[in-house]
Amino acid sequence: DAVDRGDVNKEEQHRAIALTMARAAAIVVGQVLSNDEMSQLLDELFACEVPAYTPDGKKTFVVIDDYEVEKMFH
Repeated sequence: DAVDRGDVNKEEQHRAIALTMARAAAIVVGQVLSNDEMSQLLDELFACEVPAYTPDGKKTFVVIDDYEVEKMFH
């Protein structure tokens, strides 16, 4: 691949490694967490430089106002 050929700089290599490690450490869908674990997870998320997005650009959360919540239940 590009890393093996030397086509990727060190910063890109580090980013790729960090993404791989993050994916491996991710919480599995359906995994049950305690209240303490959930609280710690949120604390760690909001301690990130850009908490609204994953390193590969996906949203980590959305803000829904009261009006939108009401629309969901009517």
